[in-house]
Amino acid sequence: MKGPGYHRSSAADVLVLALLALTALLALAACGGPTENAMVLPTPSATGTIAIETAPGGKKGIYLVNADRSGLRRVVENPGLTEDPAWSPDGSQIVYVVYPKGTGDSRRASLWLANADGSGQRQVTSGDVNGFMPSWSPDGTQIAFAQTLPPEVANTAVINADGSGLKRLTDTSGSDFGSVWTRDGRILFAHGGSLFAINPDGSGRTELTAFGHVENCLIALSPDGTKLALQTLGTPSHIAVFPFPDGGTPVKLLDPLSDYLMNNRRAAMSWTPDGKALVVAASDELEPDGSRLFVINADGSGLSAVPGIKFAWNPAWRPE
Repeated sequence: MKGPGYHRSSAADVLVLALLALTALLALAACGGPTENAMVLPTPSATGTIAIETAPGGKKGIYLVNADRSGLRRVVENPGLTEDPAWSPDGSQIVYVVYPKGTGDSRRASLWLANADGSGQRQVTSGDVNGFMPSWSPDGTQIAFAQTLPPEVANTAVINADGSGLKRLTDTSGSDFGSVWTRDGRILFAHGGSLFAINPDGSGRTELTAFGHVENCLIALSPDGTKLALQTLGTPSHIAVFPFPDGGTPVKLLDPLSDYLMNNRRAAMSWTPDGKALVVAASDELEPDGSRLFVINADGSGLSAVPGIKFAWNPAWRPE
């Protein structure tokens, strides 16, 4: 005897199931193709430690994770938001941004430092000195960042790692994004769709026209200083890898997940220490499971993903 929930299959039942399956496939296509749950990617072959901002189990903070997803641990926690981790050149310290509890307003954000294990946390900026997107100078003595000013302005600034010597380098309307140091000690930033370089004393501001129009926020220079990854404007936009400093024909990182990676509001990225690949945190606006961590070679090959990591942003690969 069968239980009360049992019934014999009929032609009508089969038709209903077929219609439900077709509806699911059409909905998937309307959302731009396979979701990450439907596409399996290999685990990265690159090894090393990545700092990210994430919140597994609702516990927000700066975490470290290995490229194979092992060793996930929280090293920085705060009652507010913590984001934008960036490694010192020797990999011994992390600079990051702290927002007060209950706000993500960069006009109230401050820069903090911690040792690689999370110890020794200390505030670098205070008072009305607020900002985001920090980046270390090649010698590890200074930090460039986007300093937020009222009402809606972000100018490029530098400060010593001990909190002294603040200097604002630009004074423009709108906002600067990027604050990435070159190996010869200049600072790259995006402003109004263009890429600029400036000296840390505020002199020598130059527009780098060889790189065309760029998306704000997204700049990453390879460790050896010979390749510049940035997000180009367009529909869809793409992460492009240019020769640096002279520019030239870029490599666009095209792959089976290009729509997933590029049709989004923000895709943060960082180079592996050997400069052969990039880790990218990105998500499509329709992706319900949040940002993933992808690793892709600088020539566009070898797409992989750090398994089991969701809602991860602003990755920073630790220098060796």
